[in-house]
Amino acid sequence: MIENEQHEHVTKVTLDDLETGDTSVETSAIGSLTGRDVTISVSAVGGVNASGGVRMERSGAAGVLSAGDVELQQAGAGVLLVGGDVAIERGGAQWMLSAGDIAVETGGALAIAARSVSIKEGWVGIVASPHAEIAEGVRVVLDPKGAAIFGAALGSMIALGIALAIRWRSRWVCE
Repeated sequence: MIENEQHEHVTKVTLDDLETGDTSVETSAIGSLTGRDVTISVSAVGGVNASGGVRMERSGAAGVLSAGDVELQQAGAGVLLVGGDVAIERGGAQWMLSAGDIAVETGGALAIAARSVSIKEGWVGIVASPHAEIAEGVRVVLDPKGAAIFGAALGSMIALGIALAIRWRSRWVCE
């Protein structure tokens, strides 16, 4: 583990853990990265935990947790949990959850939930947002209305299953 409170520039290394202040990572593989403002370029990171923002270029991360804004350029992540805004250009994530806005130039996601979502080109499975701007030609499996209907139907099915299980159990116990 490397710990440093100043700006750290890491190039061509393989580490399990890196904890630092402001961090620039280039052409490296890191298990987990913790810092304030993090810049990752041409690297693979298992998990990123930033108290500030995160910028990724031509890189991948299994998970990104950031209190600030996140910017992905030709980059991807398994999960994005962001306190600020998200901007994606030619990239994506399986799951995106943001307290701010999510803007996708070209990219995709399995599920997006944010205050406001804008997708110009790409695809998305489910969009959950009170304000969604989806350009012509963007493929969406479930838009906000469809996601609400799906959630209500799934919730009803789960409630019915629980009710039937309780009824079956009460009959089985009584006999």
